[in-house]
Amino acid sequence: MTGKRILATLASTLLVLAGALLLYLNLADFNRYKPLIAEQVRNATGRDLVMAGPLELQVFFDPRLTIEDVRLANMPGGTREDMLRIGRIEAAVRLIPLLSGKLAIERLVVHQADLLLETDAKGRGNWEFGAARTEGAAEGTRPLPAIHDLQFHDATLVYHNGVRATRETLHVDSLEVAFPGYTHPLRFRLSGTANEAGLRLGGEIDSLATLLAGDTTRVQLEVDEQIVAGKLELQLAGTRPALRADLGFEALVFGNRPATGTSRGGKVFPTGKFDASALRTLDADLRLQGDRLAVAGMAFREPRIVAKLDRGRLSLESLRFRSGGELTASGTFAAGDNGGKLQLRVRGADLDIGAMLAAPGTAQPVTDGLVRIQADFHGTGDSVAALMGNLDGTLVVEAGPGTIDNAYLDLAGEDLVSRLINALDPRARQEKTTQLRCAVASLQFRDGIAEYDRRIAIETGRMNIVSSGVIDLRSETLDIGF
Repeated sequence: MTGKRILATLASTLLVLAGALLLYLNLADFNRYKPLIAEQVRNATGRDLVMAGPLELQVFFDPRLTIEDVRLANMPGGTREDMLRIGRIEAAVRLIPLLSGKLAIERLVVHQADLLLETDAKGRGNWEFGAARTEGAAEGTRPLPAIHDLQFHDATLVYHNGVRATRETLHVDSLEVAFPGYTHPLRFRLSGTANEAGLRLGGEIDSLATLLAGDTTRVQLEVDEQIVAGKLELQLAGTRPALRADLGFEALVFGNRPATGTSRGGKVFPTGKFDASALRTLDADLRLQGDRLAVAGMAFREPRIVAKLDRGRLSLESLRFRSGGELTASGTFAAGDNGGKLQLRVRGADLDIGAMLAAPGTAQPVTDGLVRIQADFHGTGDSVAALMGNLDGTLVVEAGPGTIDNAYLDLAGEDLVSRLINALDPRARQEKTTQLRCAVASLQFRDGIAEYDRRIAIETGRMNIVSSGVIDLRSETLDIGF
């Protein structure tokens, strides 16, 4: 037999054997491994894992492993039976490693995942698993398979605080994570809703290896197509994880000013309760700076923020931005049993309010009229509405000569100053502008209420206005006279 025929015979034999092995893998019943998988999960977590659907391996054409209806039990006394429910898992596997008994996952796709994270009335989390059983575990332990592409579709994450009876919901329409390896860049993209508000995130991390090692890691985040980039350091040792971030951006926009004619029948201050105890789970040191920042229709230049989170106490060490002059703020928010305690100090001088209120590409609603602000507040609460309703402190605002575009008075018709001008000077609506000579407000708040006697004064080109009345942040009402 010639060498050529020998090689051909060997090649044919290998092809037959490989085909037989593939056929065996394709026809084999992998459901017999389900009890072993469930046992390993119970050893690691102390919880029962149920795989109600069939565990199947398809080898030909597109090798993949699938399982449906997977459930991980919740802690005893939880608000529902299962902590995690998954409709379907698809794992696209590499064929060559599979032939040698190794599992290499090219792509893992999870459909209809429903994860509940919750605490009981004593603050114990359902992610605190029972002690793992280790007898014989070391002998059979294998490294987890590498996953290069992870995807979630139609997933829900719910956080329930059993102490405060609050619930937060994140729905993920799509989450894609490209993960070539621990030493390679990790890229992700997410779209969904957080408490019914639209959410789109994306980004890239230099590598998980440097991040988990506590080394400085380059990061780039994309929020609604706006980019924030910088450096991160994550320390996992100690009683709490510690995060250090130094980030920068060119321009960020959050929220929009309500359009003209928008109904204001709803609440001004959000009533949803927040879980301040979450501040105790992480320590952080944040530095953020950029060129332009817009929040709820107000524009700021050169914002600089320095903040720290230490054992449940969030400190705003410095907030600065420019708009003509400079505004600075500092304060603290400390987590407590009834939400948190807020202290805030704000100072501003020669602020160009017109530039702050002008929408991009439009004329300023106020020209000149530089403003000075001095505010000192403190309060407690478990929501923005509760904080405002318990607010104590002082507010002083002074505005110099300027010109107000009367179209803006219609847009902001519910704020105090424009309401006074419109009520006392009906011709303001017929004229294009109102000449403001000066305006002063000096208010003292106690338990969210400011009762003032001639503490608001406005002088325009046609009249002088002096106001007395009550501003009630609790009920969000004004009772004013002049």
